[in-house]
Amino acid sequence: LQYSNVPKPLKGLGITFNIVALMGVAFMSFSGIDI
Repeated sequence: LQYSNVPKPLKGLGITFNIVALMGVAFMSFSGIDI
């Protein structure tokens, strides 16, 4: 993650929340929950 081109406002906690949200959506789709 430290080598990726992340915009300045998203550094730190912002990008962490985005990654956690995407992983949550992926796990919900694996378990068969429709969004």
